[in-house]
Amino acid sequence: MSSEDVIIEKLVSQENLSVIDKVMEIAKLLDKSGILDLTKAVLENEDLKQQILDALLSPEVLGIVGQLASSWKDLSDLLVLLTDQSTVSKLKVLLNALKGIDEKSLKNALNLVQAIGSPGEIKPVKGIGDMYSRFRYNEDVKIGLGVVFAILEQLGKMYKNFSI
Repeated sequence: MSSEDVIIEKLVSQENLSVIDKVMEIAKLLDKSGILDLTKAVLENEDLKQQILDALLSPEVLGIVGQLASSWKDLSDLLVLLTDQSTVSKLKVLLNALKGIDEKSLKNALNLVQAIGSPGEIKPVKGIGDMYSRFRYNEDVKIGLGVVFAILEQLGKMYKNFSI
């Protein structure tokens, strides 16, 4: 039996016929959509091939590929973290806590996060007298402390419920 006969015999085996059938279906779809014609035209045109290769190997495209590879590593690390049973149970607690938040509270929380991110001019506290003066006379400090105490109270309740 010649080597061509062996190849033909392998190709027409029952296992390979289903694979060949799938490949032919894909080829028909590629031909119908015009992708095969486009691919053929690109492969036949040396200048176009070179332009495409130059574009693919440009620093900009390689930088994007590098960022995607880095993101993929970060994503795979995230998936490992999310499949950890401890993380899953903590996320369930967090999601249950988030269920009770209404739209107004969410907007307020987002505004608070923005305010924390851009605190404006930071004035160092010069001592206990300065701190007392700010507590007593600065309305913004009073409101801010009220917010901090409300957050601390909620954290205490959550910790108490979580640790029991």
